[in-house]
Amino acid sequence: MAILQSTLDELRARLEAALQTSVPRAEPWVALTNPVDLDGRVVESARNKMVMVLVGLQSDPVGGVLPRTNAAGSLRSTAPLHLDALVMLMANFSGSEYPVGLGMLARTITFF
Repeated sequence: MAILQSTLDELRARLEAALQTSVPRAEPWVALTNPVDLDGRVVESARNKMVMVLVGLQSDPVGGVLPRTNAAGSLRSTAPLHLDALVMLMANFSGSEYPVGLGMLARTITFF
């Protein structure tokens, strides 16, 4: 699953770059993390940030209908597994920072 981690890291980095271009700040805008820990406490690295969370993986049956051949043209014994990653982005801003969070949520929607 290293490819999943690297894909999410790349997506986070690209969104971060876009948000930093529009509203620069010293700390990151985007955190790839759970918003709360197992005890229900806010994760400090997620406070006043756009939080990116992997919420699900599902198999993509359409991806499996491609011919099963390798680069040499031989048939493969197993079809590749195609997955859709479901990612949720949330504005995790509170108090006086809440309006900032709404603005960053709007910029995030525009990014996608």
